[in-house]
Amino acid sequence: MSSYFPKLFPEHLFPLTPLQPFLLQLWAILTPLAFIGFLDDKHNLPASIRYLVQLTCASIAIFCFGPFPQPGLTPWGTGGGIIAILLTLIAITALINFYNFMDGLDGLVAGVTTVQLGFLALYLNQPLWWLLAAALLGFLGWNWSPAKIFMGDVGSTVLGAAVAIVNPVSL
Repeated sequence: MSSYFPKLFPEHLFPLTPLQPFLLQLWAILTPLAFIGFLDDKHNLPASIRYLVQLTCASIAIFCFGPFPQPGLTPWGTGGGIIAILLTLIAITALINFYNFMDGLDGLVAGVTTVQLGFLALYLNQPLWWLLAAALLGFLGWNWSPAKIFMGDVGSTVLGAAVAIVNPVSL
């Protein structure tokens, strides 16, 4: 934060970590998804609006982090790069919508994501993913069958996008 807001966060008090630029980009991608998810939970938005926001966020993710690795498309040159971008757009939006669908099943999103983020935290040695996994474990007690609460579109779309973006970037 010190490089972005030097007066508010002096560098000697808030040193820049290697993970910080990634987290700022991830925040910029996930915030519109959370906002549109909140609006959808309250007002039942049309699917076209939700999908447009998902495509926009997936495009921003590709711009920030690049498309998913597609080694089989490398010999195709520029055409292979375009196909890789299209496949990445489809993959990110598909994962967002899969997570949204899975939220209707008691404990599935929280359980699957907790395990996935736990392994990711071990692999990357990043305490931040442990914190998110611990928060999901706490939520799992309320979301287990019979579920008392659900994440709604706010939680499920954000988790789906986070998993879709963080896993390939960590490779």
